[in-house]
Amino acid sequence: MMLWWMVAALAAPQASEPWNAQITRRLGDGVEVDWTDMMVKLRVRQAPPSKDLDTRAAEQLAIDAITVRIGAFVDDVWVRDGVRVDDVPSSLGQITDDDWHVFETTYRTDHSVEVTGALMLQHALGRWSRDRALVSDVVAADHGEQFSGLVLDARGLKAQPSYAPVLQDAQGVVWDARMRIEEVMEKAPVRWVPDPAHPAAGRAGGHPMFARVLSFDGTTLVLSDADGQRIRDAFAEDGVLAQGTVVVVVDR
Repeated sequence: MMLWWMVAALAAPQASEPWNAQITRRLGDGVEVDWTDMMVKLRVRQAPPSKDLDTRAAEQLAIDAITVRIGAFVDDVWVRDGVRVDDVPSSLGQITDDDWHVFETTYRTDHSVEVTGALMLQHALGRWSRDRALVSDVVAADHGEQFSGLVLDARGLKAQPSYAPVLQDAQGVVWDARMRIEEVMEKAPVRWVPDPAHPAAGRAGGHPMFARVLSFDGTTLVLSDADGQRIRDAFAEDGVLAQGTVVVVVDR
């Protein structure tokens, strides 16, 4: 049975922050990772290439620049320094035009065009995720109360988001963020939100388990032994967590 004080504490509003804000981290000029929607956004501003102030030509140049820069960031900068996957391979493959989309286009009064491209993290890390995915069919086990997902409260710890965090207690690894093979290109292992009432927290479903994070170390979130065992008992055999149903609540 879920403890009422845990639910109340998790649901307590953070007055200083909008409840529906995004968790974002800047990685450099015009580059940020949105950890709530699980995408990297790259913004390029481009002036018209000629005196005729052709905004369409400027827009296309911006799009071309994003295509080149996104590939460079995937292999060189933000996968290692921003996405924080500890054992990421040295090369993740070629990022193509089909892997990213135009998220926003702004036409400025000086005739320049600002284009923001977005790349879903699971697309960028698809090969890495597939190599470690769960490939066996998982059948739900009858082991008491059935939870739809997991919500972890890591507020107050200054925890930094990562793509595939490991849950651990004193006994060892509780969950290693591996996904089912059919889910790796569609969902990220976790969502990071500033409040458990955030719309993105719905990924944990209508009846999630709640637990607190005691501390963090890199990409590891440390739980109490009691919570670690509760999670093992509830999820070890049914594969629910391998379907992207984990949500972590952190400070902005």
